[in-house]
Amino acid sequence: MKLIYFSLLFAFFITLINADGKSYHATFYGGSDDGNSERNPSCYHDMKKPDTDYYAAVGTLYDSKLCGSYAVVMGVERDSKHDGKYDGKMVKVKIMDSCRECKDSHIDLSRDAFAYIRDHNKGELKIIWLAATSDGDVKRDVIYPSEVTEEFAKKVYGMSKSQFVSAFKKQALRMIKNGEKTGRFNKSDAPATTTTTRKTTTTTTATSTKQVVPTNSLPINSLPAKTVPTTASVQSAVATEVVDAPVTGISDIIIQTGQTNDTTVPDEAPIVGKTKTVDPNKTDLTDEDIKIIESQFKDKEDEPGSYTVGVLSAGLGVTGAAGIGLLYLKKKSPSKYDELKEKFPEAFNNVKRSVSRSATSIRRGLTRTKSKSNTRTNNKVSRHGDHSQENYRELPQHMFGKDGIPRYTLYDAPMNNFPETSIRM
Repeated sequence: MKLIYFSLLFAFFITLINADGKSYHATFYGGSDDGNSERNPSCYHDMKKPDTDYYAAVGTLYDSKLCGSYAVVMGVERDSKHDGKYDGKMVKVKIMDSCRECKDSHIDLSRDAFAYIRDHNKGELKIIWLAATSDGDVKRDVIYPSEVTEEFAKKVYGMSKSQFVSAFKKQALRMIKNGEKTGRFNKSDAPATTTTTRKTTTTTTATSTKQVVPTNSLPINSLPAKTVPTTASVQSAVATEVVDAPVTGISDIIIQTGQTNDTTVPDEAPIVGKTKTVDPNKTDLTDEDIKIIESQFKDKEDEPGSYTVGVLSAGLGVTGAAGIGLLYLKKKSPSKYDELKEKFPEAFNNVKRSVSRSATSIRRGLTRTKSKSNTRTNNKVSRHGDHSQENYRELPQHMFGKDGIPRYTLYDAPMNNFPETSIRM
C-alpha cells in the first residue's frame, strides 16, 4: 500500500510537467465531454465553476498576473472549408484558469468561445491575441505567429503585417473597454499611410554667345639665359636662452584633468544592455515596433505536421497511470484516498483535469489525422455506424466516469462487453 501511495505522489508531480499546448494556438476545454475540467478554476479558490460561458486558461508563466483580465482572440488561418465564414471573427474571454501543459503563447478557450471563431472539428487554431483589464490597460501585449500572420493579412485583407496587427489591437481594446463579447475584424481601423509629394521646379536660363575678334600674335624670340655667379653662405644655429616671461598676446591656458561633474547623457548615445520596448498601449504600430515586439516572443513557431495516435497516447500515459492509481487506492483504502485528497487538493484536481484534457487531445488528434489522410488520398472512408458524422472511431464515453477519470477494469470483471477498452490488472 505504501508503494502505491508514494507512486501516486510521484505521478502527481510528473503530471505537473506534462506539456502539449502548441505555440501560438488556441484549443478548447470544459463541459461534460471534457470531464467538466473547467470546475475549480485556479484563479478563484472559492469558485466552483466559471461565472461566464466565455472563459479561458493560460500558461503558468503568468501565474496570477492575468487572472481576471480579458483576452481577445482571432484566428489567423484562412477558413477555406466554410468559404470564409469564420475569417475575422473575434471573441473576448475572461482569464480564469491556468493550463500547465500550455506554452506561453497558447490559450485554452471555453467550448463556446472556440466555437465562435472556428468549428469544433478543427480542434486547434493558429491565433493572434492580447490581454487587458476591463478599462483597456494592456497586461499581455499582442502575440501571434509572425510568418502565418503576415501571409494571412496579405491574402485575406491586402494589408501589411504592421497594419493588420495595429487594427486588431485597436479593435480588441475597444471590445474589452465596451464590454463586447464578440466582434469582426475591420481593416478600416488600420493606421493610414502617409505619402509625401515633392514639387520640382525647372528653371531655364538663356545664354548669349559673343564672337571673339582674332588678334595677330607676334613671334617671340627666345633669348639665352644669363648665368649669374652666386656665393652660398651657411649660417650656423645660435643657441638662445629660454624666456620664462609670458608671451604677449596669448591668454592663460587651463588644462583640466579627472572626472567631470556633468552626468547628462546625449539623446543619441546608445544605452548598453538595455532592451528596446514598445508602449503596450500603443495601437498605431510601425514596422520597427513590430520587430521589437516580435524580438520578445519566447516561443518558436511550431513546424507543420500531423499528430499520430501513438504520440497523442503518450500524453495520457502518466496521467492515466495516476488515474488508475486513484481508483485502486479509493477501492482498497478509502481513508488513504481521502487523506491524499485533503493534503493535495490542487494536485488531485490537476490529475483529473489533465486526464480529461489529454483524452480530448487524443480525440482531436484522431480527427485531424484521419481528415488529413482522407484529403491526401481523396478516398472516402466508410463511416462507423455509431459515429456517422466523423471518419474515425472516437474513444467511447463509457471509458470515463463522472469524475473525468478513465474507468479501468481492476479485477476479473467481464471483459467481453468492451474488449477494446478494458485493462486487466
